[in-house]
Amino acid sequence: MVVLKEALWGSMFENLNDDNAFRKFEVSDVVHTIRRENDSNLTPEYLYEKKVEQGAVLGCG
Repeated sequence: MVVLKEALWGSMFENLNDDNAFRKFEVSDVVHTIRRENDSNLTPEYLYEKKVEQGAVLGCG
């Protein structure tokens, strides 16, 4: 699990604080990553960095 509360700020990401909105996504046929309707996308690299950072802090993998 990755905690994204700090990352979901500003008008682009504001709607993702709502669980239902956060769950609405598709996988892009072009770049094969998560795509959201308003293009409020978080790259796999960013999510991985957050996971490593938080895993080190929280003591989990």
